[in-house]
Amino acid sequence: MPHKIQIGVDKCNKPIEKTIWVKNDTIFTATINGKLVSKSMWNWGKYIFLELRLKQGKSYNEIAEIANELGLPIARNSKLVRDNTLSLQAKNENIYGVSIYNKRYYCNNHKKGSLKPESEWIIVENAMPALITKEQYDLLQEVSKKKARKVGSTSANTKTNTKLLVNIPNKFFCAKCGAKIVSTGKHYVCSNYNNHGKRGCGASSFHVNSEWLDTKIEKEIIRLMLNDKVIETLYEQYTHKYGSKVDIGGNNDVDKSALVKELKKKKQEEANLINSIASGKLEEAALNAISSRLNILSAETKALEAQINKFNKPQQSRILTYDYFKQMCYTGSRLLTHSSLAKKRAFVEKCIESVTLDPVRKQVNVKFNINPFWSSMENHNKAKKLEVSEFDTSSEMVAGAGFEPTTFGL
Repeated sequence: MPHKIQIGVDKCNKPIEKTIWVKNDTIFTATINGKLVSKSMWNWGKYIFLELRLKQGKSYNEIAEIANELGLPIARNSKLVRDNTLSLQAKNENIYGVSIYNKRYYCNNHKKGSLKPESEWIIVENAMPALITKEQYDLLQEVSKKKARKVGSTSANTKTNTKLLVNIPNKFFCAKCGAKIVSTGKHYVCSNYNNHGKRGCGASSFHVNSEWLDTKIEKEIIRLMLNDKVIETLYEQYTHKYGSKVDIGGNNDVDKSALVKELKKKKQEEANLINSIASGKLEEAALNAISSRLNILSAETKALEAQINKFNKPQQSRILTYDYFKQMCYTGSRLLTHSSLAKKRAFVEKCIESVTLDPVRKQVNVKFNINPFWSSMENHNKAKKLEVSEFDTSSEMVAGAGFEPTTFGL
């Protein structure tokens, strides 16, 4: 089993720790295929890496699930074994008795930095008991390489991820255990189940095809936004709460505070340049460059001041007719069919109040909150920063409108 020891202190008198393998002869009994099996914890470690991984070819996710079902007490900081912990242990040279020192650079905050050249490594053979041989260690690495995702394959953390629901972790839950739902590439799955298997979630394997669910939700949002009854209800609620007069104009997509901050920055730079000129210590070339920069700053400052002054002018307004409201709904529906992925994700995030995967009933429950009107779509990369305009239909407006949560059966 892995164990941390102190091998010295650094220049700040803080302990330098090293993880080593310690032979654990504690006997643990578990039931395998209906039979009681007793092994030392050291031999259970061999069972995990040699029998389950090398011989049976199981993934670390499957091995973690088996270890949790057997109740093996091998997790140090949690009750359940995690697959990534097993993967990291299998990659550590300590597992075959070798210890490597001076392997990485360390930052000022004592965090690990980049790897040093191998010529600077200090390698100590037979530094600790070996759980497996060097040949078995090499085989473990080969198995991991074969099972690793290929470059460009769809996964939860690659740039090729095209899933719509990746931006709503605080709205996407498992109905069984309440954990967040994550994307594994082709499927959405409970994060507890993904990390710890059935023992973590309490439900059997439940993977929902991500492409199927994305398409279902997208079509349902479009259907609602093109439904005359829905539009009429939203229009009545909006006009009842806010009246029929709405502001129009070009100021909604500009952040005044950002403009003021930028103006202050440019005026400060302008003052610094003027002070430099007044010092009389500048060479002719530097003086010409600073003068040129001052002219540019002056023009930029005037433009910013003019833009800020627009905020002080009264907004133009118009009567919000039903036809105009309906037109805006149709515009919102086209956003889902003709926009970039970032815009779609942002729009879907605002249109969904919650998504729940129910592994017991084998269904997906979605509660919609239609928000079709957008005023700022400049930032396509960070969908969470997109803002809803004056036409935002809030949860309070939708409540009682007859929009029941939608259930998609699997």
